[in-house]
Amino acid sequence: MSVDELTPAPVQIIAGQGPYIVPHPYGGADELRVTVVSLTGRTVLSQSQFSLSPAAAEMSGALTLDATVAGLHAGAKLAIQRSTRIEQGYRGENARERGLQRQLDRTTQATQDTRRELDSALRTPPDHGPLRPVTRPPEERGGKIFAWSDDGYEVIEGPHLQAVASLIASRPMSFPMDLGWANDPVITATYDLGWSNEDA
Repeated sequence: MSVDELTPAPVQIIAGQGPYIVPHPYGGADELRVTVVSLTGRTVLSQSQFSLSPAAAEMSGALTLDATVAGLHAGAKLAIQRSTRIEQGYRGENARERGLQRQLDRTTQATQDTRRELDSALRTPPDHGPLRPVTRPPEERGGKIFAWSDDGYEVIEGPHLQAVASLIASRPMSFPMDLGWANDPVITATYDLGWSNEDA
């Protein structure tokens, strides 16, 4: 089979058990990450909490939620992400096929390496949509605090670390800390955290 450009599953609103569209090929339930997104957080569903038709698809399929899950999360968002196992099962028999197998093996290994590196990167969930690229050159963003734009889709430059350090050093503040023990000169002492009341 040939592989077309990936059409990601849209974020869908949970309204009953489904079915909910999975518009791309998949190898089985263990190759899909199904996440419920609500105001209280994100819940990754186990394979026992949904079913697929067909169980594996070369084109597309549909997902049906367990009745309890559908009722519990009604109105929340459903994000379906494919996470294909990176493996290569072709084994060549003659010299030409073994050469093809070696190339497929190397391609698979490189893809495995890429996924491993991505797993260590700072990421956002795919259902949030793509982020805009950082456009400032290194000499302009160096030494500045990592910050997000108001819409959350772009990394922007915050204040320089030296400016933050200077502000803290120039504004000392002290206050008494009482942790509940009476007549203890250590516990009830005054601690200086770098700001002063006069500068407040």
